[in-house]
Amino acid sequence: MPDIFQGIYFGNVASLFRGKEIFQLRKELGLELVNYYKDSKADIIIPNPESGWGVTVGIAEGLKKRLFPAIIKLPQAVRTFQEDARKTRTQEVGLKFGGIDSLLRDRNIAMGDDSIVRGSVSEGGSVWVVYNSGAKYLEFWVSYGPMFFPSFKEWHRGIECLHELAVQRAFKDQNPYDRTHAEINKAVAKQIGVDEVKYNLKENIRKVSGDGSFQALDASYPIAEDFWPDWLKKEIDRYHRYRNS
Repeated sequence: MPDIFQGIYFGNVASLFRGKEIFQLRKELGLELVNYYKDSKADIIIPNPESGWGVTVGIAEGLKKRLFPAIIKLPQAVRTFQEDARKTRTQEVGLKFGGIDSLLRDRNIAMGDDSIVRGSVSEGGSVWVVYNSGAKYLEFWVSYGPMFFPSFKEWHRGIECLHELAVQRAFKDQNPYDRTHAEINKAVAKQIGVDEVKYNLKENIRKVSGDGSFQALDASYPIAEDFWPDWLKKEIDRYHRYRNS
């Protein structure tokens, strides 16, 4: 089965996934978020560029609030998602964005994005920009769910690729797998420095995307277990022990 994150979140917004335009799928994920959370304190809705546009259109439509491109991606921005070194990544994301003060100052903001993986793009970049531009309150709406596990493409780096994920860092030296959705939202909000995080639920994502691999959410890797590294096998056993209890 296809990996849902790779298909919808990495795909070209104008291309098709299972016969539907990816932009429309991302928009529907935003509508699902609003259907779950119902309300927002936000005065305006903004996307986290560039990845947040689709979900943010859905959030704005569902909440019936105005949408503004209040953060701009600067010309010198470099791609940071696949940068391995956390310190380097944090320095790079700090140069990625600029905020429009006249739109953000003294306002409550809801910002939409496709995911929180490590948290460095939001934590060190767009979140800082929004508050530095004078925003009073920031909700971070996320079209994907809490990412407990790394992509199989990261396995070669060892257990570090697990420990650097935002959810894992939010529960450092604790167990993230027996936490409620609300507890995870609260802990990750504190970790990345926002007032609220609003993650999507796997069942709501599946409603939009259809069945597939949700490897980052539940370790349903499209790879035979024989090829999993030992450190990952132990972590997945721990996950199932607490999630299924």
